Amino acid sequence: MAVAIDLFSDRLMIGVGSVVSFGLAFILDLGQIMADVPEGFATITNFKEDKGASRRIPQSASFVAPCLMGGQHRLSAAARPG
Repeated sequence: MAVAIDLFSDRLMIGVGSVVSFGLAFILDLGQIMADVPEGFATITNFKEDKGASRRIPQSASFVAPCLMGGQHRLSAAARPG
């Protein structure tokens, strides 16, 4: 759950930054890439613990939804006239 919240807030931050300017979104995205590398190693280590594939696969698939929801904010903000 904590990873899902983190992913959602990361994508929301980048989406809002892209509404302000492309350069800001690019800098925020670079910062997130650097921050996500150690997070990825921690996630891989957590998944390597013996939890069984029946639990690991749905848990891995659930990480896609927060990224899509955070990115959706960017799309809806860009569609507004302004």
